Amino acid sequence: MWGRIAERPFFDPVRLAMAKNYGLRVFPDYCDKHGETEFSVKTGQCVECNADRSPRATARREGRKTYVAVCTTHGAVDHGTASGRCLTCYTATGYKRAAPVAPSARVDARREGRTVYIGQCATHGPVPFSTARGRCLTCYNAMGYPRPAGTT
Repeated sequence: MWGRIAERPFFDPVRLAMAKNYGLRVFPDYCDKHGETEFSVKTGQCVECNADRSPRATARREGRKTYVAVCTTHGAVDHGTASGRCLTCYTATGYKRAAPVAPSARVDARREGRTVYIGQCATHGPVPFSTARGRCLTCYNAMGYPRPAGTT
C-alpha cells in the first residue's frame, strides 16, 4: 500500500484518495515545516502541525485510561480518557456517581453479610434491627410488617 502511494508525487490529491481507498488513517506526504511526514486521511493535513497537545489526547495516544486534569470541585485529580470527566464525580463510562453513603451500623452490617445489627429504637432503646428493611425487629417482623401490640 505505502509503495503504491509513494509512487505518486508529493502534493498530489490522488495520494489522499488512495489512502482513503486502502482504509488507512495516515499517509506519507511532504510538509514545508517537517519534511516528509504523515498526513491525516481525515483532515488531509500534516499530523505534526495539527497534533492535539491536550493531556487527554496525549493519554489516548499513549493508551492510558486516565490522565490528571483540574476538576472545579476536586482540584487536580484523575480524569477518564474515554469520557474526559473527573473520575471522582463520574464513573469511567461517564455516568454521575451516587452521593457517598454516610457510614452507619446498617451499612457496615450489610457489608459484613449480617442480617441484623444493633440500632437505637425510639420506643425500645438499643435493640436488633433488620439490615434488609432497617427497622426495629421488636416493632416490626422480618418482612417489615408491624407486630401486633403485646407480642414482643
